[in-house]
Amino acid sequence: MIDKIDEVRGEIVSAREEIVCTREEIVSTREEIASTREEIVSTREEIVSEVRGLRSDLKGRTDERLQRIESDVMEIKARMRS
Repeated sequence: MIDKIDEVRGEIVSAREEIVCTREEIVSTREEIASTREEIVSTREEIVSEVRGLRSDLKGRTDERLQRIESDVMEIKARMRS
């Protein structure tokens, strides 16, 4: 009977050690997730900034092209009238 009790105690100790290891793994995984989240937020901010810059550049170039086209059209109309 005492052997059986010692065996169960050993199993309990082993189970507790496994629980402690699992908890440590969970904490480590949570830290990794938090770090990854921070990287994602940082990268997202960089991407948003880059896209805004590209959109601004595109809008500026489009405005310039439209002005040139309008100028060309006005010039063509003036030549047609003369």
